[in-house]
Amino acid sequence: MLFPQVSAATKLLNGMIYTLQDDNKLIDILHEYRQEVLQLKLLAEAESKSSTEESLKVIEKIPCVFADVPVDVTDVDSSNLDEFEKESAAGLRAVQRSIYRTDLRRQLLSTTKQKMADTSEDDKFIKNERLEEDLANDLLSMTKSLKTVMSAAGEVIKDDNQKLTKMQKQVESNTAALELQSKKSKKKSRPAPGLPGPARKVESARAAHHAYKCGLDCMRVFLFMFLLMSFVSMVMVMKIFPKRATY
Repeated sequence: MLFPQVSAATKLLNGMIYTLQDDNKLIDILHEYRQEVLQLKLLAEAESKSSTEESLKVIEKIPCVFADVPVDVTDVDSSNLDEFEKESAAGLRAVQRSIYRTDLRRQLLSTTKQKMADTSEDDKFIKNERLEEDLANDLLSMTKSLKTVMSAAGEVIKDDNQKLTKMQKQVESNTAALELQSKKSKKKSRPAPGLPGPARKVESARAAHHAYKCGLDCMRVFLFMFLLMSFVSMVMVMKIFPKRATY
């Protein structure tokens, strides 16, 4: 960095100024030079700071008013002579100071905007993570609910199958009993006409009614399962593919 070299140069210039102060004719010019050296020293110190805020604090130490020293206008046209005579080294120093402060403030504002942009990106990332976590929790809860419903439906179907098996065995036993009774009746004298036939029809009708009822219950269970699966699928699709908000 040039800060040590500039500091050494400013010290040397200050020594030269103190040496020249003995000449009364140069007092005003030396005062101006002393202020310029001070400004140069403060600018070098501001450049050595690590942050823009600290640089601005150092810049505030630069004097706002400088001694008026006429500017040499020997090379200026006579038409613009009056305007150049009004200029002074103080005005030039003030303009330089203003430009430098404006540049530092621009850097400070750009740094602040960058920090705000980074903070906004972090907030969006955290929000997306929370949404994904909530979605995962919802899917987990729906999976548990679906597992519970499937277990309950499995138990109902199992009970219906057991009832159906029991009814089939009962029908088979009744059919076997009717056949045995019909064989015994043939060995005896003529039985009363029409007795075995109606009994068999009654048992067959009863078995058919129970089978129909069991089939209807199974159909209801499957219909309920279909509706439940459709609803769960629709909810999962809405969670995974949310509708975009319109602005």
